[in-house]
Formats: sequence, C-alpha cells, structure tokens
Amino acid sequence: MKYNSMTIHCASLCLDVLSQRHFFRYTIPDILAFKPEVICQIGVRLEPVSKELTDEKGMTEVLAGAVISVLLQYHFTRRQVSADLIMELIQHRLDEFLFKYKS
Repeated sequence: MKYNSMTIHCASLCLDVLSQRHFFRYTIPDILAFKPEVICQIGVRLEPVSKELTDEKGMTEVLAGAVISVLLQYHFTRRQVSADLIMELIQHRLDEFLFKYKS
C-alpha cells in the first residue's frame, strides 16, 4: 500500500503517544482531550501542501479523528502496537476523504 506523507506523520503521532508508559492510565476523556493538540500538530505539518487543498479544515478533522480512533482502539483492546496497522487505518480514512473531496 502507498502511504501519504500525512498518514506517516499521523502514525508517528500515534506511536509517540502509545509508547508512553502511562498510556493505559489515560481515561477516555483524556484521550478525547488530545484532539485539539493533534489538530494543531497536523495543521503545522499540512501548511506546506495547503495551497493545493481547498478543504484543509476537513482534511485536518479527518486525520485528527483517525489519530484519536487509533488511540482509543489500542486503549480498548490493549493489543500489541503495529505501525503497519496504524498506517493502514489512517490511510483508509484519508482515502475516503480524498475520494469524497474529488467527487
């Protein structure tokens, strides 16, 4: 599978959070409260390509939602972290957005 650079950036954000020893001590509201910071991180990274994208806010929301979904999924399942699975999940969300965006 081919990954967008934003997918890789978002997967990196997920891995940074998941690698914290205290990740599983976070509550669901704690994880949901990460969203503004995630949006900020994505926005900074998206700036260089935003000229090509007229719905930057929509893309940022989709990617931030994907990051939070990944974190919640791992919080609930406590599975072993897989970077490949994280990238697939995020890329799938991004592909859905881009397909709707181009339609």
